[in-house]
Amino acid sequence: MKRTCIAALLLMAALLTGCARTAGPDILDPEGVGGVHAAPAAEDELVPATATPEPTATPAPTETPAPTATPAPTEKPAKATATPAANTDAVPTASSMTKADLVSALTGALGFYGSWCYDTASLIDPDAAEPAATVAHLTGEMDIFPVSSRNFATYDELFAAVCRHFHEEIADVLLDEAGAQDVDGKLCIGKIAPADTTEYLCELDIEREGDMFDFDLEYAPADAPQADQDVTVRYELRNGTWAFSGRPSAINRFFTVLMTAQDLVVKYDPD
Repeated sequence: MKRTCIAALLLMAALLTGCARTAGPDILDPEGVGGVHAAPAAEDELVPATATPEPTATPAPTETPAPTATPAPTEKPAKATATPAANTDAVPTASSMTKADLVSALTGALGFYGSWCYDTASLIDPDAAEPAATVAHLTGEMDIFPVSSRNFATYDELFAAVCRHFHEEIADVLLDEAGAQDVDGKLCIGKIAPADTTEYLCELDIEREGDMFDFDLEYAPADAPQADQDVTVRYELRNGTWAFSGRPSAINRFFTVLMTAQDLVVKYDPD
């Protein structure tokens, strides 16, 4: 009987142990009310999640600045013509010339003639003891010497200057008579001394003849006023230049007399 009771007790204990191992969730209810208690969450779920910031709005693209306008190319200046057109407005007409204009033209030509054709002593280089060359001349051979004038370095420059006062055919003769030419690249001229130093009494009549002027010079030696003579040269426009022309002998006589003129009287008849 005693063994039966012990066996019964052992059997009951075994049953109770098995029930404890298979108990459901209500056994774990600490309050004994049989409610299901949620299992604790994982640690990272217990920390309140930081709100994911809304993505920053992508800024609107800055407006592309309008490209700076390319400046229009400056118009190229027109190329100059090889030979500039003559300024005909600057050339006076015969009708517009006054007595003062004509006397001024005569004075310029006379000054040039006096230096390069009448008396060249002041032009010769003082250091030139020996002639640079000897050239043929109308009256025989002629020694020529370097000039010291800085105004003209070559024959061409001198010729161009003569042509501002005398037309080309006269310039050729005047410079040939003076022996002017280049020698070893230097302008040379003959030693010319005045052939006539007589003083003259002169009267100059300037008359307009259409588009040109006649310069008529009446002259007589101061010591023999009754022995009067006359010589005429012309002042005319050619190729845009007013200059003197005539027979070379008349040009020489006209300007040689004026070099020693006394009490020159000038009359002008524009008609």
